[in-house]
Amino acid sequence: MRFLLFICLLFITSCKAENKVSLESESYVIYVDQGSVSERWGRYLYKHLQNHTLDKTIVSLSLEKDKVKIEGVKHIYIELDIKLDKDFCIAHNKEELRIKTRDIASTEWVVYQLIEAISQVDKRFKTDDLPPAILDFSTFCGTHDFGYREPYYQENLLVDQSGVLGNNNVELDWGIWGHNILKALPKPVKNSIYAKVDGVINKEQLCFTSGDLYAALSEYIIDNYGYGVEEDERYRFMIAPLDNSIVCNCGGCYDFNKSSNNASESVAFLINKLARRFPKYEFYTIAYLSTKTIPKVGLEANVGVFISTIDFPKGIAIDSDYLSKKEVKNLLYDIEQWHTKTSKILLWDYSSNFDDYLSPIPVLYGAQKQFKYFKDKGVSGVFMNASGYDYSSFSDVHNYVLTALMKNVELDVDTLIQRYFEKFYPKNATLLTTYYTKLEKTYESKKTPYNLYGSPSEIFNTYLDEQEFVVFYEAVGKSLKTTTGEELKRLNRLYKALTFTRLQLAYYKGIEANGTALLKGHKVVFKSEIKQWVEILKSSSKSGISSYKEADGDLSVYTSVWDDMLLKGEFENLLLTEKLLFKNEKGQLIEQSKLLNDGLIGFRSDYHFGWYISNAKELHVEFSTKHIEGIKSLNLRFLVDKRHRFKAPTHIEIWSDGLLIKTVNASSYHLLGKTAEASINLDFKGSNNMKLIFFKSVGDRITTALDEVQITN
Repeated sequence: MRFLLFICLLFITSCKAENKVSLESESYVIYVDQGSVSERWGRYLYKHLQNHTLDKTIVSLSLEKDKVKIEGVKHIYIELDIKLDKDFCIAHNKEELRIKTRDIASTEWVVYQLIEAISQVDKRFKTDDLPPAILDFSTFCGTHDFGYREPYYQENLLVDQSGVLGNNNVELDWGIWGHNILKALPKPVKNSIYAKVDGVINKEQLCFTSGDLYAALSEYIIDNYGYGVEEDERYRFMIAPLDNSIVCNCGGCYDFNKSSNNASESVAFLINKLARRFPKYEFYTIAYLSTKTIPKVGLEANVGVFISTIDFPKGIAIDSDYLSKKEVKNLLYDIEQWHTKTSKILLWDYSSNFDDYLSPIPVLYGAQKQFKYFKDKGVSGVFMNASGYDYSSFSDVHNYVLTALMKNVELDVDTLIQRYFEKFYPKNATLLTTYYTKLEKTYESKKTPYNLYGSPSEIFNTYLDEQEFVVFYEAVGKSLKTTTGEELKRLNRLYKALTFTRLQLAYYKGIEANGTALLKGHKVVFKSEIKQWVEILKSSSKSGISSYKEADGDLSVYTSVWDDMLLKGEFENLLLTEKLLFKNEKGQLIEQSKLLNDGLIGFRSDYHFGWYISNAKELHVEFSTKHIEGIKSLNLRFLVDKRHRFKAPTHIEIWSDGLLIKTVNASSYHLLGKTAEASINLDFKGSNNMKLIFFKSVGDRITTALDEVQITN
């Protein structure tokens, strides 16, 4: 039964096994059965165990037939048995440790678990390169809760690390991934491979009943991966349409699909054909766009499906409060329906804020709750989409804990966190463990899903207490002075990432405590520490940090905006102390906000930072001008970003005391990169109140993003 997985997992758990035996020994002999498939792994264990000790005499290799029992020696056997009905089995007594595994991935993982576990009881071994073991090598058999396990973090993508961790790796395990069939095809691609839509070739999609497509994919698989006859040839291939909703409706495809907007049947036809030709490999479709509908045809045993959880609430337990929600019911329905076709159901899940990789995000408690839910629903694997090749704060501990939970969803998260920090941040373990676990507990208490594209205001208004963060940030900075070696490198990297959050907090708070600047009359003056933090962040590339989000997150662009602000040293705005009222076209109050008169310019590189965003056809902004006299300059700034559908207003009306005094047309804007600016000289003599009306540009999902409403001398 699957719940038997890891009866005794952590050294500090209350395992009651009567046969629990210490791994510590005077010396260790690794036995190999010469000529067997297992010989490779006995030699592999011997080599890597020796590599982790300076005393080479304490580890030896021997043929199993030459075994001689010697007092004070641990005799170790490792055997790969593809007929084993568990992922691994361990039999351990005082003299002998026997390990059986059923596949190469499990064997490699168990080898490194053993090396690390031995090092914990025998200090002659040093394993600074290995994460804390979750096996204690008591006698038991185990099967992982998920067959496919991939936390998509930088730490899992490093050379050889996924094997050490017992994880999958998209770069190593997949022959075709995502919507990338075209990359597998010889160039130039034959026209017969492309879709036909109403009789016309459409190169934005494929024809999945094309014989040439089947032949080209077969040739690609054979040339690059073979037929799967070798034990280490276990590849997966994603056979998915290109990333759009176009569907081929040629005679062959239409006969299968009976539709011009559903490609599920024709894709299933091709996948089944490939699966029959390559029975040792696995082939996957995706429940997405034109293949979201479950095919009516049966699927081969080596065919599975990837289902996205993007609409599923993240970071919370799926209890009675959420079971009735549409997005939960939809995912559950999809899983249940796909179960009628295949047992290979993989989820494309998420564990990051993709608009902010560098601010801490507590994902572990929520992930454990949802892993339990997914396991209960029969999900066979999880791809946990995260920051990928980019660094993210605490990604190392996230990667380690999620790795463990994908093997056993019942492990204690707090214990895993603590043990990781104790191993890799020994001097700072208490500081890091205390702060991070409190983040998790705070967010858990909110019982609110986190946003996959969360803004700074969401971060600071939900789980990231500003004062606690400031204290923690300063403590990490102070500790850098007394930390050494590899721990210093890791801590310094984290500190630089947290400096981004410190700047974000300062920007968010403005002239308030913990903010960016001080208010002096009608000017804001930047604090001296802001420049220090910007310089720290500029140096982050030396620590392998170059981006703060999934797309368009270049830190050099981000810091250049700070440089622009700091270059001026101060920012004048005669409205700094005034209240700005935001109303709709009916004159109804929307809100009162300081976002447009806080003395901080919006970031041209990111709509989350400093922009007031409105999708109203008319946005009315009203404020008092009683304190302003004479001719002044009214300065306005808008974000122009085609990808995110931000456009400057078609025109702006300026009203003073109920009278229209000026209309500013888009033709008069000054365009500068991703911004459009307008500067208007106005005579404020006798003016008591002013209203600005911004008329949104027309178009599908077009939005207005407005920066500071600035009046200067």
